[in-house]
Amino acid sequence: MLVIMSNNNPIGNFLHNYFDIDLLFSFDGLVVASCFYSLPFMMQPIQNAFEKVDNNLIEAAYVLQKSKLETISKNYYSLL
Repeated sequence: MLVIMSNNNPIGNFLHNYFDIDLLFSFDGLVVASCFYSLPFMMQPIQNAFEKVDNNLIEAAYVLQKSKLETISKNYYSLL
């Protein structure tokens, strides 16, 4: 992460030149690294939530010609 986000790397250089974002040794960099680090721990609960969605609801959405994005977003809000 340190090498990728430094200004000597193309990614870090792009963020610095176009968005004026310096992620190396800053609070913003800490937040980005924390999110990146926590991503694997978030995948299992997300997978479990999608597995709990009733297949009949998904098939009904397809019959009503809803897109996959509309189907996922509607089911996601119904789980909350």
